[in-house]
Amino acid sequence: MANIKQIPLDNDGLHVGEAGEVISQVLREGRRPKLLYTIPDFQNPTGVTLTLDRRHELLDLCRRNQILIIEDSAYTELYFGESVLPSLYSLAQGQGVLKVGSFSKIIATGLRVGWVQARNDFIQAISRVKFDMGASPLLLYALAKYLESEKLESHIDKMRAMYAKKCDVLCNSLETHCSEYVKFRRPHGGFFLWVECVGPTASEVVREAASEGLLFPAGAIFFLSGSDDDDSHVRLAFSSASVEELAEVGPRLKSVFQRALGEVATDSDGG
Repeated sequence: MANIKQIPLDNDGLHVGEAGEVISQVLREGRRPKLLYTIPDFQNPTGVTLTLDRRHELLDLCRRNQILIIEDSAYTELYFGESVLPSLYSLAQGQGVLKVGSFSKIIATGLRVGWVQARNDFIQAISRVKFDMGASPLLLYALAKYLESEKLESHIDKMRAMYAKKCDVLCNSLETHCSEYVKFRRPHGGFFLWVECVGPTASEVVREAASEGLLFPAGAIFFLSGSDDDDSHVRLAFSSASVEELAEVGPRLKSVFQRALGEVATDSDGG
């Protein structure tokens, strides 16, 4: 059974110094950390990107401690402006890094087909322990033909423009209607917005939002200890909603916060 340790993030991505402290603590306990999983580009749920300096620091830390890195690049191609930073895999020249991705994020939602980029000996080892969960040969053949057609890049270009517009619409709606209730940083890619709630807890906002027809997760579900670790953030996804729907989020969420704050005030007055 894996023993999972979480490492905090800030606006520059995974906190490498904290990672080093976690590794040292595990070693002091007589155990050896074996694998570090990270999403360096447009991380889910925060949308932050690991800086170049931290990429080098992380590679050095894991190299010194012989820790294999799983680099999840599911959102890497979905940048809105300039292309993203060099991957951990490329910076390490494939040494000690497995880079993985999913076609579900860049071709079609629900397309549960992914890929692994790694040294040949790693690929050989993975192929020996792979487990086929029933992938359709017809689907895989169609995907292969699509990739061979060289249409993927133009398709991703359209997706970048679409998601960039959706992100702008959602952020503009929140800034116009909810500036006193939320704090957030605009992401530069991906399709998640990490929003800090000002006033009520995230749990209260999620519960009240459901009655408004707005469904989104509290940030607590992305932490090992749930709301004990965080009850102040929510994650808003702008991938599947239409531009018109995203434009309505601000005024509807403003109503949610006003009701939630009213409930908090009433409970406090009653106490």
